[in-house]
Amino acid sequence: MPILGIARYAGKWIFYYIIVPLVRYIPVSIAYKLATILGVINYYLFKENRKIIRQNMKEVLKGKSDGEIKKLVKLNFINHAKANVEIILLPRIDEKLLAQKLDFYGLENIEDALRRGKGIIFSLGHMGIYYLAGAITNMKGCIMNDIAQDVTQLKASRLEKKMLVKKLDTYKQGISGKIIHKDKQLDLLLEIIQILKRNEGISLFIDAKPNQNDPVIEFLGKKTYISSGTAAIAMRTGCAIIPNVTLRMPGDRWYIRAEKSVEIAKTGNVEENLKEALTKCTNFLEKYVLEYPEQWHHWRIFHQRWVRDE
Repeated sequence: MPILGIARYAGKWIFYYIIVPLVRYIPVSIAYKLATILGVINYYLFKENRKIIRQNMKEVLKGKSDGEIKKLVKLNFINHAKANVEIILLPRIDEKLLAQKLDFYGLENIEDALRRGKGIIFSLGHMGIYYLAGAITNMKGCIMNDIAQDVTQLKASRLEKKMLVKKLDTYKQGISGKIIHKDKQLDLLLEIIQILKRNEGISLFIDAKPNQNDPVIEFLGKKTYISSGTAAIAMRTGCAIIPNVTLRMPGDRWYIRAEKSVEIAKTGNVEENLKEALTKCTNFLEKYVLEYPEQWHHWRIFHQRWVRDE
C-alpha cells in the first residue's frame, strides 16, 4: 500500500478507535477542536477531493479569488469533519445543551403542517449540521424518520463499513421513527407513504443522487438533474413540504430554519407543477449554499449532476 494510502487508513483508524470513544466524554468545544485538526489533516491527505472541490467552487463562485477559494476548500474539509464528529454527540443532546447551542427558527411552520395531519417531508441539502437536525426536530415534537443505504451492500473496507454502521446506530437512538433502506424502491415508497399517513416527518435531500428521468433545473448557475422524490411524493399524498436549512454558525452554534410549506400548484400539468415545486426547494437551498459555501458537503460530486451540452 502506498504511503499516502497508509496515512489515509491510519487517519480513519484513529477516528474510529480513538476519536469516536473520546467524543462521548470530552467537552463539546474540545470535540470541535479535534474535528478541526482532523479536517485540516484530511485536506492535505485527500488531494483528489481537494482538487475537485476547488474546481467546482471556482466554476460556481466566480467572484471569489483563488485565495478565497483555497480558504473555502479547507473550511469545507473542516466542516465535513465536524459533521462526522457531531453524529457521535447525538446521545449527549438534551434540552440543556440545546439551550446553550441552538437557534431554531420556524417551529410554528412545523406545528402548522402537523395540524394538517398528512405528514411532512423536510426538503433539505447536505449542509452544516444535517446529521443533528433530525434528532433535534424529533425533540421539538415531530417524530422523524430517515433514509439510508444498506451498508452491507456498499463497496467499502471493513473499517469504513464499521464507521457507517456506528453512525446509523447512533442516529437511530436519536429519533423516534425509523431508518429505512433506499435500495428497494417499491418498498421505500410504501414505507414513506405509511410514515406520512402516521403524520410523521421524513428528511428527503433535494441534492440527493438523481437519475436521468428526473427534471433538469437551474441550480447554482448550472442545468442540473434534481431528484424529484420530494415533490412527487407530496403531490401523491398531500403532505407538506417544508424547505429546511441546517447550519453551523460562529462558535459552532447550531442553526435550523424551517420555512413555510411549499404550495404545489394544481394546473393539470403535472410535470410543470412538479418542476415548479422542486424549483422553490432548490432556490431555497441555493441561497444558503452561496452564502455558506464551506458548509455544503456535495461540492465534490456536484459536477456529476450537470447536464452536459452535446
